[in-house]
Amino acid sequence: KGDLLLNQGKASEAILCYQQAVRQNPDYAEAFNNLGIAFKHQSRLNEAIACYRRALQQKPDYAAAWNNLANAVREQGNVAEARRHYQKALDLKPDFAEVLNNLGNVLMEEGRLEEAILKFQTALQIKPDYAEAHNNLGNVLQEQKKLSAAIHSYQTAIKFNPLYYRAFSNLGSACQKQGRLNQALICYQKAIELNPDYFEALNNA
Repeated sequence: KGDLLLNQGKASEAILCYQQAVRQNPDYAEAFNNLGIAFKHQSRLNEAIACYRRALQQKPDYAAAWNNLANAVREQGNVAEARRHYQKALDLKPDFAEVLNNLGNVLMEEGRLEEAILKFQTALQIKPDYAEAHNNLGNVLQEQKKLSAAIHSYQTAIKFNPLYYRAFSNLGSACQKQGRLNQALICYQKAIELNPDYFEALNNA
């Protein structure tokens, strides 16, 4: 029931549901993990982290909880700790595409671009329709000024997720750098259409 509430955007109700579950069964690692996800939805990161750690006490080989813990500590700015937790998740589950994608983002933040590319490419070998990884690969390629390759990655991301406003904005940025201003404007306008609050696209348009 908690999962259903969370999927409906009812994080507060989901929290009550998961709290009841862990009271009834304090060894229920999955419920602690899900309670952490619900807290993170509300930006209650310290509480989320405590729940992920509790889940991992009960189930140390819980790769998804390691990934969630990494996401939360990274959001707090602890990038090195996040990288360690992502690596732990990957050691437990080497074909975990989401972790490879997340680790690629951390490596990109650290300026380790070639390593980041490898992580994104490995994620896409496992999950070829992973729009977010295509977009992130495009970001690294754009950082390396490989604009044609970046554009191809963004277009692939959009093919798999036509509502992916960030990919449209990033595609606009790459087209703008190529001097294709009309195409760039079309992309920015599409990003704004999909998400009117997306300031990056608004600033570029």
